[in-house]
Amino acid sequence: MWVIEIGGQPAGLAQHYLHVDYPEHDAAVGIPHAVGIDYLLGADFAGQGLGPVVLGELASFVLARSPDARCCVATPAQANRPSCVALERAGFRRHGPSQPPEEPPAWTYVWKRLPGNVDDRSAAQ
Repeated sequence: MWVIEIGGQPAGLAQHYLHVDYPEHDAAVGIPHAVGIDYLLGADFAGQGLGPVVLGELASFVLARSPDARCCVATPAQANRPSCVALERAGFRRHGPSQPPEEPPAWTYVWKRLPGNVDDRSAAQ
């Protein structure tokens, strides 16, 4: 579990986990060798265009800590349009629908590790 800070202020929460450690979730999502993320920005920080920046940083951060993972995956509820838009703007690509256990129908979004294990998109440009 991580605290998201923006400008030195606590702005939200995030967590990451290896899909292999949660076999039912792993099977439902169907993306091998993945590290999953969950995230939440507080109301004071939502709607300001910060989500894509936070999500890109989070994906790079968790992939750097998960050397065996080939990608970072998020599974927002299909009804959570703001989260889906933020993921797309961050550079995640929609893989398709999924049904994680005990969660509403979701979309699966994937951020692939760059060749050479470079995780920071800005370093690759």
